[in-house]
Amino acid sequence: MPKKKIFVGSSSEAKTQAKALIKDLTSPTIEFIPWWEAFTPGHLLLNDLAAVKKQVVAALLVFTPDIPATVRGAQVALPNQNVLFELGYFFSALDPSKIALIKYGATHIPKDLDGYTHIPGSTYFKPGASVVAGVKTTAAFNKWVVEL
Repeated sequence: MPKKKIFVGSSSEAKTQAKALIKDLTSPTIEFIPWWEAFTPGHLLLNDLAAVKKQVVAALLVFTPDIPATVRGAQVALPNQNVLFELGYFFSALDPSKIALIKYGATHIPKDLDGYTHIPGSTYFKPGASVVAGVKTTAAFNKWVVEL
């Protein structure tokens, strides 16, 4: 049986966390395609995303508190714009059930995304650091992968 290929998107600040997540969730039935291997500097991002779309069955987006913002008068931290762009791209390219979000730190996620697959990450996030995938993260990820 061929491996299920899953794109992993994150900010540069969360690359260490994304690498740890890939290491912790790797199995004989899954192949991860992380953004840092899929995108070529100097190439058009949309062309690289189109090539990735042809290879993968799903996308896992790592949301981290990268951008300070004010939303309805409250100070929040938003995910990196590139990760939000990748989310939007894959929502238009794949069935929404094939896209999962995993949140680290105090990241503000719009309520409009509540209906999509959320995999619990951790309340901890520090750029350049990582936490291991816990029992809840692993169980939710495995449940999502079985349904792909």
